[in-house]
Amino acid sequence: MMKRHNKYLTFFTLLVVVLLNGNVVLGNAAPKQSEKTSSLKRAVNQTVVVRHGITFKNDIAIFLNQSEMNGGEMFLRSRDIKSRPGKVLKCSMLNFDDANKMFIFDTTKKEPFIPILESQKVFCVKSENDQLFVKDNTSVWEPITMKYLKDIPEKQHSDEKYPCMLIEIRSKWFRGTYEYSDY
Repeated sequence: MMKRHNKYLTFFTLLVVVLLNGNVVLGNAAPKQSEKTSSLKRAVNQTVVVRHGITFKNDIAIFLNQSEMNGGEMFLRSRDIKSRPGKVLKCSMLNFDDANKMFIFDTTKKEPFIPILESQKVFCVKSENDQLFVKDNTSVWEPITMKYLKDIPEKQHSDEKYPCMLIEIRSKWFRGTYEYSDY
């Protein structure tokens, strides 16, 4: 049984190497032994995980499947809400739809889960070469980094419980640590 398990593990590892590195061998064009070894080492050190519609590679988001995100929202982390100066929290709520759009809203410290509708900014989102990009209607595509920090097992919001994770986001327009909810 153990040999069978190792065989499947080896096959799966090689499949991951091919998928991550795009190294497909056709005909007699086999890679050199050193190339095989280095590809395997790179693949072993890379982890690809899908969490709530977001694909992470080594904890960095590389793809958003917005149809699986169920209208997921991100809110500024509670600790950051308290520490930010002023009554209005800039770019404190992010919302995603199925059409590769991201909506960003300001909120108030008093009601951090209710968007100020007049503050809405709309961005398009795309994934290319394992990198996420965003742009507003007047600019070129700019990189956005979404780094997975940790899961928050359950969070109480009103009467509903929903899964939540903490994500650090950096872009040209905003940055912060957000709680992602898929409820």
